[in-house]
Amino acid sequence: MAINKLKNQQYEEIRALFKSVINLTSSLSAFGIKLKHENETISNYIHELDLISSNFSQDFNNIISEQGLIVSGSQNISELLSNIQSEIQLVKSGVVNNSNTMLQVLEQMNAIKSKSDHMRNQIQLLDTASKEVQSSIKNLEKIALQTNMLALNASVEASRAGAAGKGFGVVAGEVQSLSLSTSKLLETMTSSLENINSSTSVAMNSIQDTAISIGVIDDTISVLSNDLSGEKQNIEEIYENVSKINTISSNFTEITTNVSRTIEESTKHVNQITQMSNNLERVVKNLGDLYKSFENVENQSKQSEKSISNITSNSQYSFNNNDFIAILEAAVSAHKSWTETVTKMVHEHTVIPVQSDSHKCGFGHYYYLLSPKSKSIMPLWESIEAKHSQLHKLGEKIIIAVSSNHLDKSIEYLSQVQSLSLDIINSFNKMINITQNMERETVF
Repeated sequence: MAINKLKNQQYEEIRALFKSVINLTSSLSAFGIKLKHENETISNYIHELDLISSNFSQDFNNIISEQGLIVSGSQNISELLSNIQSEIQLVKSGVVNNSNTMLQVLEQMNAIKSKSDHMRNQIQLLDTASKEVQSSIKNLEKIALQTNMLALNASVEASRAGAAGKGFGVVAGEVQSLSLSTSKLLETMTSSLENINSSTSVAMNSIQDTAISIGVIDDTISVLSNDLSGEKQNIEEIYENVSKINTISSNFTEITTNVSRTIEESTKHVNQITQMSNNLERVVKNLGDLYKSFENVENQSKQSEKSISNITSNSQYSFNNNDFIAILEAAVSAHKSWTETVTKMVHEHTVIPVQSDSHKCGFGHYYYLLSPKSKSIMPLWESIEAKHSQLHKLGEKIIIAVSSNHLDKSIEYLSQVQSLSLDIINSFNKMINITQNMERETVF
C-alpha cells in the first residue's frame, strides 16, 4: 500500500516535471520572440541614428560652409552700406546746395519779375503820354491849317489893297511859310510818335510775354524747390534706414558667429551620438550572439520535449484528464491574450512581438507532443491544427502590414484572426466539456 502510494507520488512528480519542462520551453520561445524583436528594434534605431547622425553631420558641414559665405557676404554688405552712406551724404549735400541755389534763383526771378512789371508800367505811361502828344499834334495841325488859310486870305486881301497892303502881304507870306513849316514838322512828329507807339506796343507785348514766361519759370522753380525739399527728407529717411540696416548687419554677423560656435558644439554632440551608435552596434551584435546561444537552449528544450513525449506514451506517465483540462483552459486564456495583443497592435499601429510560429506557442508545445486516444476528442483535436497554424500566420501578416503602414490590410487580417480565434476557443471549450463529462474513459 505504501509502495503504491510512493509510486503514485513519483508519477505525479514526474508529470509535474514534464509540465515544467514544456512550460519552460514555451516560456523560452516567448522570450526568444521578444528578444529577437527588441534586437531588431534596437538595430533599426541604430540604423536611424546613423542616418540622422550622418545627415546632421552633412547638414552642419553645409551650414558651416554657408555660414562662412554669409559672414563674408555680411562683411561685404557692411562695406557697401558704408559706401552707400557716404554717397547718400554727398547726394544729400548736393540736394541741399541745389535747394539753396533754387531759392536764390527764385528770389532773382522774383526781382526780375518785379522790374519787368515796373518797366511795363513805365512803358504804359509812355504810351499814354505819346497818345496825348499825338492828340495835341492833331490840334496843332488844325491850328496850322487854319493859320495857312488865314495867311492865304491875308495875301489875297493884300493884293487887293495894292501898295498899301504890300507890307501886310509880306507878313502874310511869312505866316503862310511858317504854317507850312509847322505842318511839315507836325507830320514828322506824328510819324515819329507812330513809330514810338508801334515800338511801345511791341515792347509791351514782349514784356508781357516775358512776364508770363517768368511766371511759368517761377512756378516750375517753386515745384522743383518743393520736390528738392521732399527729396531731402526722403534721402534723410534712406540714410537712417541704411544706418539701421548696417546695424542689423553688424548684429547679424555677431549672431552668425554665435551660431557657428553652437553648430561646432552640436557637431561634437553628433560625434558623441555616432560613438554611442557604434557602441550600441556592438551591444546588438552581442545580443545576436546571445540569441543564437538562446536558440541552442531552445533546441535542447525541444529535444527534452521529445523525450517527454516518448515517456508519456507509457500509460504510467501519461497525462490524466485533469491535466488535459488544465492545458485546454490555459490555451483558451493564452489565445484570448494573444488576440488582444494583435488587436492592440492594429489599433495603435505599433508592432508588438507576438508568436507567429504555431509550433512554439504555449498550446503548440503541447499539441505536437500529446496524442489523445479518446474517439470523442480526436476529431476536434485534429481539426485545430490547420486553424491554429493559419491563425499564427495571420499574426505574421499583421506584423508586416503594420510595419509597412498598410492599415486596411491589417484590419482585414485582424477580422480573420478574431473569427479563427473564436472558432479555436470554441473547439477548446467543447473538448473541456467532453472531458469533464467522462466517467471512466481517459483522454490519453
